[in-house]
Amino acid sequence: MPISPERQKLYPGGSIRSVVWIRDFREPILARAGNRCEGTPQRPSCRAENDQPHPDTRSKVVLTVAHMDQDVTNNAPENLRALCQLCHNRWDQASRTRNATATRARKLAEGTLDLFECEAVEEPPAEPPPPPDKPSMSADRLKAKIAALRAKTTAAGCTEAEATAAAEMAARLMSEHGLSEAELVMTDASVPEASSRASWRSDLAGAIAACTNTALILVDGAMLFIGRAPGPEIAAYLLDLCVRSVERERKAFQESAFYRARRKAKTRRAASTDFTEAMVLRLRQRLLVLFRDQRDGAAAREAQQHLAARFPNTVPTRRSERDPRFDDAAWHGLAAGSKTRLDPGIGPGQGAPSRLAAPTA
Repeated sequence: MPISPERQKLYPGGSIRSVVWIRDFREPILARAGNRCEGTPQRPSCRAENDQPHPDTRSKVVLTVAHMDQDVTNNAPENLRALCQLCHNRWDQASRTRNATATRARKLAEGTLDLFECEAVEEPPAEPPPPPDKPSMSADRLKAKIAALRAKTTAAGCTEAEATAAAEMAARLMSEHGLSEAELVMTDASVPEASSRASWRSDLAGAIAACTNTALILVDGAMLFIGRAPGPEIAAYLLDLCVRSVERERKAFQESAFYRARRKAKTRRAASTDFTEAMVLRLRQRLLVLFRDQRDGAAAREAQQHLAARFPNTVPTRRSERDPRFDDAAWHGLAAGSKTRLDPGIGPGQGAPSRLAAPTA
């Protein structure tokens, strides 16, 4: 949606194309977002990548920086989000509708409404409409606010009255937003996934979820990990790392003499599948060994319970088992999985990443 010249003047530097806006606001927000959509309360798991086909619309993603409260003078980092066109348009739709209705009503009262606009105007209400609701606070901001309130204790130097008031406000926020104690400590992270069916990527994701004490679900075109921090963030990182490794090694395998010796497209597909399945199997084995000391049954069950409450109508997916057709391709896959580095600076036989050293429970 084009921004009017009047609103553009309110941006830092006087325009969304100004050096000040791009350098001090747009570029830092896109960097924070990893050049992906940060989602909205309506579409929290959207992570559409800039300049790539959108997982839902397949159109090219052009990230913009949105003011979540629609106030273009409020440029606080927590009020700015990188959004794809789909999320940005849906988030601003209610505000645009209110503005358009108010503009038509004003023109009608002034007698300046033209013929075509008149057809779209309803009778003005007998009473002025209530002021629009403020956009709901993001889940992360809400949790941070509650945590800050609950940290105001007498042990932290607050008076008893201050501590009591803060505790009451935290309890009220939890009640208003329907937050439980478990939800305060639960976080999520996602990795885009084009397929809606179980695949070798979902097999990898399942093993990674077990390693990081998280629960996994495929929703809104993404693999979503849910659990106590930092589990989901590490799970998303590991899945992205492993998927890239598999795709890189598979491409190298397809340049090998064994693969090129397969003359038919069908046998080449079978060889490529055998390689991929074997590499994924080896990666899963290594991950489960690498993180065996980090696994916590109670934390994993808590994550599963939270997922079930958040997504009550989930259906488990399973893949049919298959025997490899080409043993040589499978051996190549096992070898590739054995040499893959599972973390920058972490090679086969070395310990788990230091970020996982602390228990997540």
